Amino acid sequence: MVIEDRVTPSTVIPGGFKGLGESGTIPPPATIANAVARAVPEIAERLTASPLSPAVVWAALAAAKTDSDVPPEEPR
Repeated sequence: MVIEDRVTPSTVIPGGFKGLGESGTIPPPATIANAVARAVPEIAERLTASPLSPAVVWAALAAAKTDSDVPPEEPR
C-alpha cells in the first residue's frame, strides 16, 4: 500500500487554504424540509425557509386548515 499526499491549494483564497467539513452541514436542512413536505403535502408550498421549527410547521398547518375553511385545532 502506498499513501500519497497531494497538495492542491485554492486559487481563489489568499494563502491557498481550503475549508474542511462544511459540505456535510449543507444537506440536512433541505432533507428535513423535504421529509416534512412529503409527510404533510398540504403545507409543502408553505415551507420556504429554514430552519423549520415546530412553530413554523404549526403555523403552516394552521394556515392550510384556515385556507380549507376548517378551524385549526389547538396544540396539546
